[in-house]
Amino acid sequence: MITIRSGACSLARYVQALAALFLLGLAQSALAQGNAIESVSSQRDGSSTFIRIKLKNPITAEPASFSIAEPARVALDFTDTQNASGSNILELQQGDVRSVVLVQAGKRLRVVLNLRQSLTHKTSVDGDTVMVELAPKGSQATTTMPAAVTFSQGGGKGAHALRD
Repeated sequence: MITIRSGACSLARYVQALAALFLLGLAQSALAQGNAIESVSSQRDGSSTFIRIKLKNPITAEPASFSIAEPARVALDFTDTQNASGSNILELQQGDVRSVVLVQAGKRLRVVLNLRQSLTHKTSVDGDTVMVELAPKGSQATTTMPAAVTFSQGGGKGAHALRD
């Protein structure tokens, strides 16, 4: 037989239960604020290969990225993002991409594009989609440095005075 001695005990348990539910709700909303990669696909257009990374929510900035020449790889880092694609390794047998590997480390997700050869890459963001353009190194226009500007051709002849 259970007896209730005072209303204060049950009130304290009620407050504890409400606090636990509140904290659970906060934890779930914090998880919901993070993003997730839902799919990765590729398309070839001429000499370029386009990788489309579809996310659950739109992002505002391009992910940090870098490339490695040997072995040929491009890596993109997504913060506060999880893998919701259903697989950690995606085989893409189209274009110059061998496979895509998604590696989760805490709240960060790294997407590694394993390439057949070293390529240049450009990323762009359109709402909930990140596009990565991969092109052969010689196909993209390279920016050239302007010719050096010479301010005077003194040639060493004559004396020149400086005045304040």
